[in-house]
Amino acid sequence: MCVCQRASSVNVPVPSGHAFSMTDPYVGDVMVTSMETAHRSRSDMDRVRLVLADSDGAYRAVVAVKLGHHGVDVVGLPDGQALLRHFAGDAGADIIGLEWMLPDVSGMDMLARLRHRGVRVPVIFLTIDASARRESQALGRGAIDFVAKSRGLDILAQRVHRIARLVDLVPAAPQEMVLRFGLLQIKPQVCRACWRGVDLNLTMNEFKVVRLLTSRMEEYVSPRDIYDCMHYAGFIGGTGEEGYRTNVRSAIRRIRRKFHALDPGFDAIATLAVEGYQWRDSPPHRSVDRIDRTASWHDQAAAGISDSL
Repeated sequence: MCVCQRASSVNVPVPSGHAFSMTDPYVGDVMVTSMETAHRSRSDMDRVRLVLADSDGAYRAVVAVKLGHHGVDVVGLPDGQALLRHFAGDAGADIIGLEWMLPDVSGMDMLARLRHRGVRVPVIFLTIDASARRESQALGRGAIDFVAKSRGLDILAQRVHRIARLVDLVPAAPQEMVLRFGLLQIKPQVCRACWRGVDLNLTMNEFKVVRLLTSRMEEYVSPRDIYDCMHYAGFIGGTGEEGYRTNVRSAIRRIRRKFHALDPGFDAIATLAVEGYQWRDSPPHRSVDRIDRTASWHDQAAAGISDSL
């Protein structure tokens, strides 16, 4: 028997446009359960893992409590960026509940971003305005269901369990490979790279360069090898026989800027004139005191010159 058919459950409808208060008597204390990443076969007693991205904190709290009584563990997130960070790390989900319009991005755009990053978790759209036009758009873009909040949380719980059972009938895809190099995570199957759990939004060529550097950490990678990786062996570009070096330097600068945008202290890509570039898994952290200010200035100047090579 499905967990969602418990006789002790009480229907708590969610009227359209109703703003919940944390003082509502049926909210109570909320506990959001952490989730494992790995796919698992579901039995009748297994709980479904739902990640809910919705701007209304009170609604997230009510869903967590009510669906918790129906065998669903809910992780509530306030916006699209929080949802992307959730899936950039080790966390996962069985189903995603997505508000039609989040504070920082529309639900439709959020769905596209998730798919672009290789997140294939089924998505249910939750909305107050359940028009046929919106439902058609959501299903046409790849959502698995479209539920009006006014239908109530019992209906939502039944839909969640139904989708979870259907997903279990489909053979599980191979688990996504994640390569770790210190604070860097590389997902080669979807060509994505994350730093401190945040996607770097690298282009394909930039991803190729980072992947090459991390695959040869014990050595400096020559500009020629990097250029071949970006294009193909022997590709000629730029001005003159050594013109490709300019293109490689520009690519490295762009990559560094994306890391610096997330971490101003990033210095894992080392440069050595003529030799090339090297990824350092554990870059040294300089400590500057009053005595070493002059030496530190020389180090920074040398680093700036080296970066321009």
